[in-house]
Amino acid sequence: MIDFLIPMRPVPKARARVTSRGFAYTPKRTADAEKAVVSYARQYIKAPLEGPVAMILEFCYEVPKSFSKKDREAALSGILPKTGRPDIDNLGKLCMDSLNGIAFQDDSQIVRLELAKRYGEKNSIHVQILTV
Repeated sequence: MIDFLIPMRPVPKARARVTSRGFAYTPKRTADAEKAVVSYARQYIKAPLEGPVAMILEFCYEVPKSFSKKDREAALSGILPKTGRPDIDNLGKLCMDSLNGIAFQDDSQIVRLELAKRYGEKNSIHVQILTV
């Protein structure tokens, strides 16, 4: 089992952009986030897992300073969920694409995927990958 925490604000995977000359490129924010995920993953992963894998990703966002004390407590206890943007599927896509070839040989090996978005004390991404 692979289990690690990335201390960064979760970033969704943005669509590729196209220049006026027709060249496609990945937006800088997405590329930087992918590099950060890869950097942390390499510290914990020695070789890609083989066979089918399950992936559990939890995206944690700091509670906004504008929240009242009551809302802050509700957010931290899980009563007040983190809704709105970014979309959870785009958050998962960035992590899956970043870990392709590092945690598993190809993301087609993922047979089970769990995604969660919540509030917490600090921004982070909790990654768990296990063979099934």
